[in-house]
Amino acid sequence: MKKKDIYEYDIVIVGGGVSGCEASFTSASYGVRTLLLSISMDSIGYMAFGNTVSDKNGTTAVGKKIWNSLMFARTAKDNMIDTKDLISTKIENNGDKIIVDRKRHMIDMKRTIENQENLSTRQGLVTEVSFGSNIYTTITSDGISYKSKAVILSCGTYLDSHIFWGGHSFSAGRPGEITSKRLNINLMKMGYRFETSMIYVGPKIDGRTLDLKNAATEKIIYYPVYLGKSCIDYINSTSVNIKYSKNLESTDHGKNNLPIEKIISGPVKKRKYKVDIVTEGKDTSEMYIDGFNTAMDEEMQSSALKLIKGLKNIIITRPGYGIRYNTLSPIQINKKLESKNFPGLYFCGKINGALKYEDSAVQGYIAGMNAAREINKKK
Repeated sequence: MKKKDIYEYDIVIVGGGVSGCEASFTSASYGVRTLLLSISMDSIGYMAFGNTVSDKNGTTAVGKKIWNSLMFARTAKDNMIDTKDLISTKIENNGDKIIVDRKRHMIDMKRTIENQENLSTRQGLVTEVSFGSNIYTTITSDGISYKSKAVILSCGTYLDSHIFWGGHSFSAGRPGEITSKRLNINLMKMGYRFETSMIYVGPKIDGRTLDLKNAATEKIIYYPVYLGKSCIDYINSTSVNIKYSKNLESTDHGKNNLPIEKIISGPVKKRKYKVDIVTEGKDTSEMYIDGFNTAMDEEMQSSALKLIKGLKNIIITRPGYGIRYNTLSPIQINKKLESKNFPGLYFCGKINGALKYEDSAVQGYIAGMNAAREINKKK
């Protein structure tokens, strides 16, 4: 293989999350040589913020035909956990949501990416993107440069990001994965303006520690529970808020999702609030508390959850947490998700403020399609 075949592409895509995967798969399917750069090859396509997908949200965004053709939608349905296995006779209708086996879905996404013609993948932390002589140069932290006619930035929650819960805070895009500070500085030097955004994640528990009557807990896929008065009072209690006040005061939630401690507080406090216990997949006993998004101290999370009926003996395997990260000010891109100042530079996914998987996948499709079409016009 010639050197230019390794380092020269039509499109370079930065970020291997849902949006980046969809963008790379779409552009490659248009016949343009595409490179997907990911901070970690082991987390390509990973659903980091819950494992439910809504067909309704997807079809509303782009129509049923296009939504069903997206790689993310197809792999989600292929790895859906059969809701016929739901145990409780009192189970509530979960609407149009698909419960996805998170691990198997990630493996399937990576397999699909790697089997797509015209698409290469590589691990690397991107530190700089520059434009000159109608060519983009993308540089990684180890000094490797990639030349391309277009770049799609799908950086997720990695731009100058911090994870926090309780009194803990450190630089990271997700637990165990590094953040991208130099790329954020590079983009600001190019003239881009960013806003601070937040996203919150619920805790995961050992499903074997659930105590739900008349249910074979080892088979539970989805189970709704309600935060009762004692749980809500505990979260709103003076002792909890004093201990947690540092993070509450330093957090600007803006228009993004709110943590549970904010949702049930305020002038009109909710006295009843539903959260869902959702299995992570067929090959694990871990379950996700969907709707209990929080950045409280782990001890507080555990104490609050144990006040919910059936959860008094639960063990948290991974605490909930918040992520503070940078998103692009939206007036800087057009409807094609292309930069107004740099033709051929596109943005998609959480860097644009997308919160739902469906939105991220659709944005990836739009950016990948438009970037590929522009390159094919020039050819």
